Parts: sequence; C-alpha cells; structure tokens
Amino acid sequence: MRNGLGLLLVDAPLMEIFRALHQGEVVGLATDRDVTEGGVVMPFFGKPTRLPDGAVKFAYRWCC
Repeated sequence: MRNGLGLLLVDAPLMEIFRALHQGEVVGLATDRDVTEGGVVMPFFGKPTRLPDGAVKFAYRWCC
C-alpha cells in the first residue's frame, strides 16, 4: 500500500476484496474491458463486444 492506495491483480482471490470491505475500505473494480476473456458477448453500441461479468457476479455474491 502506498499513499493509502492498494492494488490487487485481476486474478486476486475474492477473499482479499471481502476482507477490505469488511474493514471499511473502499473497493473499485475496473470493468471497462474483459482482460481474462471469460466474460459474455453483448451488444455494445450496436456491435458484439465481450464484457466482463465478474463485477456482476461479485455484487450478487456480496449482497445476496
């Protein structure tokens, strides 16, 4: 952690994110492109685009 900002790699265990949330830390997820190629193909501005589905799965797991 440097200047109060810590970064996790894209393949970091979810438990690290949950730990941060439980400690009251802010968590931001970069979901603008699918770097793992494990997302879903959806129309985006009229063209098929692969988008990450991890943020949706994470939000569902966190809240439900």
